[in-house]
Amino acid sequence: MDATETEKAQTSDYALTQRTAAGEMGAFEELYARHNRRVY
Repeated sequence: MDATETEKAQTSDYALTQRTAAGEMGAFEELYARHNRRVY
């Protein structure tokens, strides 16, 4: 696991949700990637 993967693993869904609400598209993409299988 490289540094970027480690950082992503440590970012909570809550933090990503907050960043998404602030308009950060990358945070939304990360949330989607984590949970898209649960939706479909």
